[in-house]
This record gives sequence, structure tokens and C-alpha cells, in this order.
Amino acid sequence: MSYTYLNVSDIGPRFRDTPVGTDEGNAAMAELFTIYEDCGVEAVSTGWSGALGKIISIQTAPDVESATRCQVALTNAGLVEGLLTGPYTTLEDLIAMQM
Repeated sequence: MSYTYLNVSDIGPRFRDTPVGTDEGNAAMAELFTIYEDCGVEAVSTGWSGALGKIISIQTAPDVESATRCQVALTNAGLVEGLLTGPYTTLEDLIAMQM
């Protein structure tokens, strides 16, 4: 069974210090997607929260261990920082658990 989780993070130094569209920026983006692929992670939805000033991403992985391996690899590579993460529960499931 897959594991769905929510990530809240800051842009890592590899992206902050590299202009978009440069060779270095493209290499950082390629590394990000390689890490996702190596860990079996799919970013279901990712966007920027202007109110929080953070990147918000809902992701799925084959299991918790794969998700954790991905998060550690992304942080160690300097692609994200200040990462907060945990299981994602839909509003419907949350309401059902309270009844």
C-alpha cells in the first residue's frame, strides 16, 4: 500500500543561489527528479504558499521508508531545507475518524 504525505519546506540553497534556466539550475532540477524516481516518489501536487512563504507538496511513495529516504536525499543535496512532513489525511477521512 502506498504512503501519501504532505511536505512543507523552504527552497534549498541549490535553487536560491542558482538562476532559473542556467546549466546549474537545470542540473539541480534534474537531480530533484532523479531522487524522486530513485525513491519511487510521485509529487501529486506542488505549489507555493504566499501566505506561509513555503513550498507545499502532496506526494506518494511506495512506503514510509522510501518517503524518508527521499526527504533525506533532497535535504542533503541542498534542494530543500526546513522540511516538515507527515502523513496526509483527506478531510473526508478525518471526519470519518471523528464519528
